[in-house]
Amino acid sequence: MSVESVDIPRQLRRGSGCFSGYSAGALKVNLSIIDTPPIFKEETITLRANVSYPNGTACNIADVSSTVILPNLTQNKLSLEKVGDGIYETSYYLDTGGRYIIDVYGSIPILNDSVEYIGGYDEEKLSVMKGNLSVSVSASPPKEEYIKFSRIGFIANIKCDGKPVNDANVRALIGINGIPGVLPIPIDNITFLSTSEFGEYSCYYIPYLNGTYTIFINASGPFYQPAYTISTFEVNETIATLEENLNSFASESKGILDELHKDMDACVNDANALAAEIAVGYSDMQRRIVLLTLT
Repeated sequence: MSVESVDIPRQLRRGSGCFSGYSAGALKVNLSIIDTPPIFKEETITLRANVSYPNGTACNIADVSSTVILPNLTQNKLSLEKVGDGIYETSYYLDTGGRYIIDVYGSIPILNDSVEYIGGYDEEKLSVMKGNLSVSVSASPPKEEYIKFSRIGFIANIKCDGKPVNDANVRALIGINGIPGVLPIPIDNITFLSTSEFGEYSCYYIPYLNGTYTIFINASGPFYQPAYTISTFEVNETIATLEENLNSFASESKGILDELHKDMDACVNDANALAAEIAVGYSDMQRRIVLLTLT
């Protein structure tokens, strides 16, 4: 934005109590950043200020300076040099990503007998990207086909320029393929959560339909260029799978029954042995009673 002309009737001359000439208004200053967005860290940008008098005529005698406020709120002061008719420029190296605030101020030195102008100001906010994200995904357990209602784990690894990123937002849209040649039908949204491993995010999904699933994973973050990846997996609980489950259940049940029969046979044998011992003991007791009676 530019500061418009302000009607101030008089300006005090520096160093005296007398009045100098009337103010002619404010300089117009327009700041532009010469670069093609998106702008990344470790790039050099050009700051350009167009300075003109209130009537629009180019001003070629201005002092033009700039203040660059970095994302960590430290400041750098710059001077702009005249490079054309009312055009002033300087370059600046962006050493980090984040939000910058850049302002520029133009003024004309005050001379005792000259017409005086109020300085002009403009400001721009600049978003600087930290880099490009990349995303890779794997399933756990890794299979080509899953069974309906089984738990499927997904692990996403997010990096920026090869380095793990732990402040990304990772989300997935899950769709199931319907008509061939038509986009998958969205059925679920899931969010990945960061794990204890730097740059690693995880989630799980339980499919409730048979078919071919497509998972669209998107990774984004503050001052990162987003990235996405697409993966597919099959869910198919066929009759053969059901038969296999029934056969497995029958086999396991037969094994349990066999073990139960063995345990029952062992119990019967133990009971027979105990009965025999009791019978022998009872016969011995009867014999002793008879001997006592005879004596």
